Amino acid sequence: MNIVIVDDEIEIREGLRRLIEKLDNAGHYRIAAVCDGAVEALDALSRENVDVLMTDIRMSQMDGLLLTETAKKLYPALQVIMLSGYSQFDYARQALKLEASDYLLKPVRKEDLEGALAKLYDRHVELRESRIYLDQEEFRQRLSGYAAIIAADEDGTTGSELQTTELTLAMKDIVAGLPNAYLLKGFITKNGSGAVVGLYGGSAAEVEKLIGGICSAVREYGERMESPVSIGVSDILQDQRDAHTLYLHACTALASRIIGGGGVWFYKPASFNGNLFRIDLSRIDVSLDILDFTALGKEIQQLMEVAADSGEIGFLIWTINTIILSLNEKVKSFNHLNEAAPYDISAFLFKILWCRSRGELASYMQERVKALLCHLSPEKREGHIIQKAKQYIRLHLDEPLTLADIGQEVCVSVSYLSRLFREKTGGTFLEYLTGERMNQAKELLSDPGVKVYEAAEKVGYGSWKHFSRTFKEVTGHTPAEYRQNLYSRSEP
Repeated sequence: MNIVIVDDEIEIREGLRRLIEKLDNAGHYRIAAVCDGAVEALDALSRENVDVLMTDIRMSQMDGLLLTETAKKLYPALQVIMLSGYSQFDYARQALKLEASDYLLKPVRKEDLEGALAKLYDRHVELRESRIYLDQEEFRQRLSGYAAIIAADEDGTTGSELQTTELTLAMKDIVAGLPNAYLLKGFITKNGSGAVVGLYGGSAAEVEKLIGGICSAVREYGERMESPVSIGVSDILQDQRDAHTLYLHACTALASRIIGGGGVWFYKPASFNGNLFRIDLSRIDVSLDILDFTALGKEIQQLMEVAADSGEIGFLIWTINTIILSLNEKVKSFNHLNEAAPYDISAFLFKILWCRSRGELASYMQERVKALLCHLSPEKREGHIIQKAKQYIRLHLDEPLTLADIGQEVCVSVSYLSRLFREKTGGTFLEYLTGERMNQAKELLSDPGVKVYEAAEKVGYGSWKHFSRTFKEVTGHTPAEYRQNLYSRSEP
């Protein structure tokens, strides 16, 4: 909060300066000027972005009342603290008439000044917030002449809440000091991170100057905080009433860091024609047809890596969009729906553009694909889950297996998987597992070269006695009896 002090007595104005500096433990106050009269004060107001005028009432030349009246006409948002060595009601009444924020008697007491400044600072923050924030519609209404949008975000792979807060506060300070620059609300980012700034002006050069000032200030912030920030800058468009287009351009520019690393990126129209490009989705279709989600994830990742290696962010975005649209249609056909699956592709795309690296992009894409596949019909999903669980059991019969192990592998809860086993197999998980182990044991025992304890180990039993007991419970014979019966049947 910028403060100008005005008093024709040097001891008083310098004393006020020292007292304010002493009170400013949080760095909220800045003394913009210390003036000996109204003329010097008005000159300071014209040069500085002043929030608070602190003036004595009785001064030579122009008194504090006239100074306040003149300053308020020129700067209506200016807050004023009036100082007086007199407690006459007439002074207080005139101060109220001029909408002075506070009236303090000299000599000014520390606690009175502290309370007055704290109150004005709270009001200053509220006013600043209302002045620097616009929602989409408010910004659209101001879009005359030339306009642009900037998207700024920390480059850390896992931007913390503290980092995000610090960047937001820094952007508030940056925007507050610039004309025709606003923080925009209501635009989609990823996890609420980053900042979106809208700019407009009477000429392209004016907007370019604003862009340059913001980029420079953000770079300085990143260096000071040792936390680099990337910036995406849209085109500067004339008479553009669609803020959505400007925002898409800014986000596309920001997404260039996925391929080229952090820095300041300016929007460039895609240098390829999507109608002339084709990507092979056949393997994705096959993986989805057989519900092999592991293979599906690998195929998607491979296509994305090829697109990213092209060095063209437009091609990468187009590839992702094509994949998601294809999956959306496939899920729709699986479920026999007349409408697309309930999935907000537009919101997904914007969040993709806020990813900070290839790794983060791959993880987010994987999460979103899983979410999309959740729209498959329950019958198909449950059938796939059971088939995958059975396959895992067959491949790991020689290991200790629990329902929790299988649930983790197929990404469902223990209770849900237990219910599916009962519904799809007619028995419990343990009954199914034991049956599979005994079937495998029968095959092993048919080989004379395999000893009973070896068969037990290969089907997950550490104790051959436990194995023999279970085998007899299931088959009605001990392993030795079962083997003897096989030999007897094979003899002529």
